[in-house]
Amino acid sequence: MKRRKKGTDLFLSFPTILLNQYIISTQSPLFQIPDNGPPLLISVGEKESNEFKRQSADYHASLIENGFESNLLIQSQKDHFTSFRDLNDPDSVFIDTVMKFIKNCETQQLKELNKAN
Repeated sequence: MKRRKKGTDLFLSFPTILLNQYIISTQSPLFQIPDNGPPLLISVGEKESNEFKRQSADYHASLIENGFESNLLIQSQKDHFTSFRDLNDPDSVFIDTVMKFIKNCETQQLKELNKAN
């Protein structure tokens, strides 16, 4: 990120991401869904851009269409730069959701092990 002056105001300019169809099709998780895998928890901030929210919702829907268990968490009042802050707060909704997700995965795994025996 470069800082430059425009008039008397200091502002930030962000680099441009140059993506072509080949890069999108080979690097996007939406187009790289495996045949099987573990349950997934997708998190996106409520204050993210509409594009980030759309991509998260599309990925979540595609996972479900392909037979995956997927959970979509929309973090209230969070964006790309603030969503991670709740990782340090054991009482946050984010950590509570993650812990419930992990517990659910463990419970499902135990059920599958019991069926196999």
